[in-house]
Amino acid sequence: MTDWFKRFVGPNLVPFASEMVSQFVANLTQLPTKRVMRRLRESKDRMEALHNKAREEKSLMERYHQAALKAKEDSSPQSGRIFKTPKRITRNSL
Repeated sequence: MTDWFKRFVGPNLVPFASEMVSQFVANLTQLPTKRVMRRLRESKDRMEALHNKAREEKSLMERYHQAALKAKEDSSPQSGRIFKTPKRITRNSL
C-alpha cells in the first residue's frame, strides 16, 4: 500500500497518508456494525419498556378486579357467595 501512495504524495507523506487511509477504512467497516448495534440496543430498550408497561397494566387490572370482587362481595346480602344462582326459566315466566 505504501508503494501506491509514493506515486501520489511522495516519500515524505507516505506513512501519514497510509495511516489516514487505514483509519478511514477501519471507520468505514465499523460504521455499519455500530449502526446495527445501536438499532439492536434501541429495540431492546423499547421491548423492555413495553414489557414494563404491560406488567404495570396487568398489575393495575388485577388490582381493579380484586377491588371489584371485594365491592361486589361487600354489597351482596349473601356474604359467602359471590355469584347468584340464575333463575329457572319456565314457560309461564316467558
